[in-house]
Amino acid sequence: TLMNLMTGVLKPSSGRISLLGQNISSGNTEGKRHFGFVPQHHSFYMELSPIENLSFFGAWAGLNRQQINERSEALLEVLGLSHVANKPAATFSGGMKSRLNLAIGVIHQPRILFLDEPTAAVDVQTRHAIIAYLKELNKQGTTLVYTSHLRSEAESLCTTVALLDHGKIIAHNSLDKLLSDH
Repeated sequence: TLMNLMTGVLKPSSGRISLLGQNISSGNTEGKRHFGFVPQHHSFYMELSPIENLSFFGAWAGLNRQQINERSEALLEVLGLSHVANKPAATFSGGMKSRLNLAIGVIHQPRILFLDEPTAAVDVQTRHAIIAYLKELNKQGTTLVYTSHLRSEAESLCTTVALLDHGKIIAHNSLDKLLSDH
């Protein structure tokens, strides 16, 4: 729910949500251009190929044809999808679909990337590939807001962790501090 509120998918019943100084909860689309969202469930067109999906979502994010082509080529290469660039996504394994989902979420090079359990139900190799790519994005300056039930993922990706229970933050600190305190 928090992820859906922060990305504007859901409207808050009270209060306001700001990202990078933009009020997201008001329906402001300008602020939304600065973030990407990788939902847990694949959110793209299964009948389209990766190239077609990336073209659609890249255009929706405001990229021009040259930007879409350059970003698509780079993302398909780094995420290991170049060999299936023109095949329908419906024919892909779960891991391939998860990597395509990630590519769509970052096509426009967002400053903040929201990820809702992007490695759920993927094989070990895909998990490692996704984590490695996310670490590289973070090194390049992208802030990651990441939900996971796996402590190992939090340990490898996060500098700050918030534990939520029934919509309330019950602990918030560095992972080392949380582990030592609890």
